[in-house]
Amino acid sequence: MLFVSTLSLAALTACGGGGGGDSTTAPAPLPTVSVSISTSGLPVLYTGRSVSLSATGTSSANLALTYSWDFGDNTAAGTGATSAHTFAKAGTYTVKVTATDTNGTKASASGTVTIVDAVLTTPTITPSVASAIAGNAVTFAGASSDPSGGTLTYSWDFGDNTAKGSGASVQHTFAAAGNYPVVLTVTNDLGTKATTTLNYSVSAAAGAPSTPVISANNTTVLPNAAITFNASAQDTLPLTYSWDFGDGTTGTGATVQKSYTAAGTYNVVVTATNSQNKSTKSSATQITVMQAVSNVLAPSCSGAGCSASSATTYAGSGVGAWQYQNTGSVPASLNFAISGVKAGQVATLVFTNTSDSSSLTAPAFGAAPAAIPAASTGALSLNMQALNRHAQMDAAHESMHQRNHELIKQMRAKPAAVRAAGVKAANVPPVRAVAVGDTKVWVDTYDSANPVSYTLKVAQICKLKTGRNAVIWGDPNGGATAADLLALANTFCSNGGAGTGGFDALTDIMGDAYGTKSYSNTIGDTNGLLDINVVVPNVPSSTKWGGYFWGGNNFLKTAFPSTKNSNEALVFFVNGQQVSQALNYYKSTLMHEAVHMINFYQRAFVLDTAHDTWLEETTAMMGEDILAKTIFGGSYNEMTQVRIPQYLRTGGGVSYVNWTNLSSDSYAFGGAFGAYINRKYGLSMFKKIVTDCKDGQTVNGVKITSYACMDTLIKGAGGVGMGDELAKFGISLWGNTPASALPSGLGFPQRTVDGVFDAIDVATVAKALKFTAKTPAAMVPASHYFAQETIAAGATSFSKSGVIVPAGATLHIMVRDAAP
Repeated sequence: MLFVSTLSLAALTACGGGGGGDSTTAPAPLPTVSVSISTSGLPVLYTGRSVSLSATGTSSANLALTYSWDFGDNTAAGTGATSAHTFAKAGTYTVKVTATDTNGTKASASGTVTIVDAVLTTPTITPSVASAIAGNAVTFAGASSDPSGGTLTYSWDFGDNTAKGSGASVQHTFAAAGNYPVVLTVTNDLGTKATTTLNYSVSAAAGAPSTPVISANNTTVLPNAAITFNASAQDTLPLTYSWDFGDGTTGTGATVQKSYTAAGTYNVVVTATNSQNKSTKSSATQITVMQAVSNVLAPSCSGAGCSASSATTYAGSGVGAWQYQNTGSVPASLNFAISGVKAGQVATLVFTNTSDSSSLTAPAFGAAPAAIPAASTGALSLNMQALNRHAQMDAAHESMHQRNHELIKQMRAKPAAVRAAGVKAANVPPVRAVAVGDTKVWVDTYDSANPVSYTLKVAQICKLKTGRNAVIWGDPNGGATAADLLALANTFCSNGGAGTGGFDALTDIMGDAYGTKSYSNTIGDTNGLLDINVVVPNVPSSTKWGGYFWGGNNFLKTAFPSTKNSNEALVFFVNGQQVSQALNYYKSTLMHEAVHMINFYQRAFVLDTAHDTWLEETTAMMGEDILAKTIFGGSYNEMTQVRIPQYLRTGGGVSYVNWTNLSSDSYAFGGAFGAYINRKYGLSMFKKIVTDCKDGQTVNGVKITSYACMDTLIKGAGGVGMGDELAKFGISLWGNTPASALPSGLGFPQRTVDGVFDAIDVATVAKALKFTAKTPAAMVPASHYFAQETIAAGATSFSKSGVIVPAGATLHIMVRDAAP
């Protein structure tokens, strides 16, 4: 690389001293410095590679020099006569060096350096044989080069769905005859890649055909649609092909056409036969012939607010809803037309997989796919950052819930006689009264491997209806303020005496949080009623949890290895920092954890049962919804302001029941569905989920699931069943129903009988959100997929053709007036 050097001179001013006489002394010459720079002499300089730069300086006064480098790429300066530098991007840079002597005299030189990206040479692949025979090993040698001198690695994909290879030379054996795209990817140490493909031919061993490969131009069709099948196999001898189409008909030839007259699933088998020794190989594929159905919708609403006047007619205004349930064994291709609609109305299609265990094939929204209209950019009641923060807290909640489930498993693993022995915690001090200002060390066990201790003070004490005290513990080091802790106490119970707060409302419905029913090595009320402790430590800002209840605190430290850090008290934790930032959210969280605490005792101890994760969390959020009016008087409801917006933002495609790893999406589904169930069935449903569900138990050799429990409870309350409620909830939410003038059984209406619940205007909530419907590859268990569009100007009918409803799925269609 060529540099242009520039000499710059600088000098110090010298001053002479006085003397006698007339003689005059000439001034001393000023010292000077000169410098030049050069590169290492490489012909080309590359991105990501070290470049050596040298400076040569001289001082006329023979003074020592120091050097400073500016590389022209906004990176840190270099020092020294020789400096190595790596340029991160290609380009032309002006490099400048400044030499300074000990007197401060300076000189600079600069020049340009051009950096280019290295391009690997196109790899070559050399096989050991021009073509191979199935079952025989072949060696592939790869070659490439890096002009920048980097280290190369080689990765191979042999095109036959086997494990990849590595190295400049690899050996591979193809199991079957065919043409395979062998792909070599070469990567240098900077990540630069180059790829090449060799189409490699593999022949079958003499005398035996390879397994034939079947291709079809369509595998899911309507009755009487023509399907073209192709078969190919490899052999050294000519082959013939015979077909069995699975419906009693046959065919011959490498290419055949077939149509089916009846809906169903057909297993198509092709057999390749060697023409000389009659050796054969067969393979199969599956064809699905859909049902063809038209105008089979049924009104899915009733009452004064229902505008579905018939299976094909919308009349009046407001909400019209229709339903089709595919009870067959194959998908249905549906055509429909609904007359009487008006321009500007909103039409929504919602598919629901009501199964709690099976995935379904993907639905399709018809020949003219619906598209969600542009949403407004209105502000959320909680800003997006807060929603995301709460979502992270939700996901962290899963860890503690799984630990509670493991604890219940450990309890049940003990013999029944031992479990019933009721050995209490003898080494736990008797219950004693605490006073405001008392201190105690509480252990945060969220991270079981790294427990954290906090010394907290009693901030509030309030009385509960059961006779227990609720004790609110604050942190002297900050976090929740005194006003925050008082608000939590007033949420939990009444400081004034009788107890009229949220926890009392829960125990009225669910039962007490603890009692005489016990397991071996549990703490107990032997010496009096245990306090309910609400611990609010000032945790670090990096803390993942927002609040949690751990059942291990109900046990002795020595009960199980997992309870070694037990607080041996009835306690749950709330994040003090977060309380101070979002008090309403954490007042609601307080009640969420209270439901978990009561559930743990009432279900694991009293009933010897346990909910699946999705129902446990849904129940906790139903409790929040039930208490919203009591706690907030209508000013806040977490289901309206957090859970429903979160679920709308998912765009669907969330499996309600597959909570092996919790996520905010799952919580959002559960909270929104719980709010729907509350408004439809009231407090009695919430109570029966706790007291009547036998999920987790085995009856007549069959384990009762939480889904089956909910199905039974809904039918007992006059509903069709769990699947029907999931589908109607789906159209209520994704159809963006208003708060009033609703058909019977749809939407989120106000309820004042058997509980007090405010109506939820989903249409208004949805207008404030940005969300995009998910495109389904398959319908996961208990999930919704939807599309929505605005009816065009001049239209009087809403129609679709080729809407694919998977076998077992339910389709709902809603037409409603646009939200103001």
